[in-house]
Amino acid sequence: MKTNNIFLTNICKALATMSAVAVLGFGSWTLWAGSDPLQLYHVRPENKPTPAVRAYDYSKLVKHLKPSVFNLQVEGQRIANTSSRDMFRFFGEEGSPFGFRMPRRVRPRAIPMRSSGSGFVINAEGYALTNHHVIKGAKKITVQFDDGREYPATIVGKSKVIDLALLKIKAPKGTKFSYTYLGDSETIQMGDAVLAMGNARGLGLTVTAGIVSAKGRFIGSGSYDNYIQTDAAINHGNSGGPLFNIKGEVIGINTAILRGGRGIGFAIPINQVRRILPQLKKYGKVRRAKLGVMIQKITPTLAKSFGLKKARGALVAKVMRGSAAARAGIQPGDVITHVNGKKVKDQRHLPLLIAFLKPGTKVTLTIVRDGKVRKQTAKLANWDSNDTPVASAPEPPKQEKKD
Repeated sequence: MKTNNIFLTNICKALATMSAVAVLGFGSWTLWAGSDPLQLYHVRPENKPTPAVRAYDYSKLVKHLKPSVFNLQVEGQRIANTSSRDMFRFFGEEGSPFGFRMPRRVRPRAIPMRSSGSGFVINAEGYALTNHHVIKGAKKITVQFDDGREYPATIVGKSKVIDLALLKIKAPKGTKFSYTYLGDSETIQMGDAVLAMGNARGLGLTVTAGIVSAKGRFIGSGSYDNYIQTDAAINHGNSGGPLFNIKGEVIGINTAILRGGRGIGFAIPINQVRRILPQLKKYGKVRRAKLGVMIQKITPTLAKSFGLKKARGALVAKVMRGSAAARAGIQPGDVITHVNGKKVKDQRHLPLLIAFLKPGTKVTLTIVRDGKVRKQTAKLANWDSNDTPVASAPEPPKQEKKD
């Protein structure tokens, strides 16, 4: 590879300040998951309008949505964490280590646990969604609807990385459930009105209103952070509950709150969920792919030295030996700007673009090397849970650190 003093100097600086991310992914497309006569989830037909909503009057909409949202009671065992350093806490787990303000180191051990959370139905047959952390360690799961109905439920599939679980409600033959429509989280904008529903503080079904405060929020929980931020009030017990737009469509799954923050909650974008649902149903898990590079942020200074017009893309700091990237000829110092023609916004965006591709998929990577644009083809490898590092996320933004 052609080098010069400026190039070498910048690479050294890049490596010295590197916040690395192992670029992994997980397959997702419906075609890959295979055809299935059962419609797993629904989008709203154009000829089926939403009840009209007046400003600050959501009563008709809430009445329409209530039958598809439930409280979740979980019994089982959980391995106590050795430590908890998260600045964020999940809010479906009263009594879990996540809620401790001053975590302490303890010896790992199995402990009985009872927890509560929320969830929502996605089709008439009783398939439903909640968070992985809500049902983690579950031996018994009970769903409770607002009208008093109770049913047992089983886990069909789950993903710890996305913090998602697909459930199947066990009901007498012929039972049909009211269900939600899954919307399009890509179309929401900052300032859009939203409703959060769930079992807040174990009090029962609760609804709160707010707006979309931000999109694509990174909170330091992993390489695939892409949260919707909202100021709709959410509390312990809301985990796994739906975040609705005013059309009554689910645009997110309420997942986390900022420790010490008020009016700062986070939801998984529903588009991210829709992509992996077929896999959860068919395989019970998400199959992930791996590119095999360590990447870092492109600063304006680095962008200028690499001949980039904008500080956009992901700088390759290291290529894993024998990885898909290595076989494709990717080198340290390359700047990945596009994946299959889609722009790479920054170093956190690249894992998200790779994430929803099937292992074995060939991808075209547009890179900048020595000031010249090149295209390399990489065949994504299968991620092994024994691979190290699995994912090392950059530190959360300083303005979000609160005691």
